[in-house]
Amino acid sequence: MNMSRKLYSYIFTFLVAGPMSLIMTLAITIRNNGFNASFFPFWMRAFGFGFCIAYPTALIVVPIARKIIEKIKWVN
Repeated sequence: MNMSRKLYSYIFTFLVAGPMSLIMTLAITIRNNGFNASFFPFWMRAFGFGFCIAYPTALIVVPIARKIIEKIKWVN
């Protein structure tokens, strides 16, 4: 199955932003609240909000980072 470059970019960014925001909100939730009875629901709310910020941000940042890397002359 061939995938368009644009679709690939959206899926790639989703697959990076999802786990990244999940891990970051886990760490921040543990740091701020510790483990208690409301840990999981609080973490999932934080993840939902965090992902809504992380995904659009990554859609902007990833292409910029790729352009910067392409302009850098890497020496082996």
